[in-house]
Amino acid sequence: MLVELEHAEEAQSANYEHEKAKLEAELGFEADPEAMSSYALCIAVVDADLKLARGVCFRALAMDPNNPEIILNLAKLFLIGKEKKIAISIIHKGLALSPEHADLRVLGLSLGLRRKQAVGFLPRKNFINKALGRLASYLEEDEMKIVIPIVRPRTQDNDIAAGF
Repeated sequence: MLVELEHAEEAQSANYEHEKAKLEAELGFEADPEAMSSYALCIAVVDADLKLARGVCFRALAMDPNNPEIILNLAKLFLIGKEKKIAISIIHKGLALSPEHADLRVLGLSLGLRRKQAVGFLPRKNFINKALGRLASYLEEDEMKIVIPIVRPRTQDNDIAAGF
């Protein structure tokens, strides 16, 4: 299993090296903030220069502060630097701007991101908070299916039909 992880990391690193080379070949990528943030991520992974990578990503963020992809890449940069608390804060800000952004949600969930408590002054493990949280989660589901069972009174005709 450890060997598989090492191969996966090598493959991912190769992808970043390829992307970095591709972005460097495009001389006008600095005009595109999203491409700049991707380049910053490549710098962090390939060259291990987090300071430069963050500088490039912050420049991209200054150009387009409401782009969730740039915010996602910035959060990944802080995770690479093992600064989970800051990364979670950035993900929260990104989700505030774009709550339906799939990659931000997935990254947040993988880091253990939680929603706010239903009742703030009660402990998170309180029964009321748990019940209200489950209810809110149930109501937020995209495909909520409500099943209403059909109950028929038992009659002699039903019993006879059930036997056949």
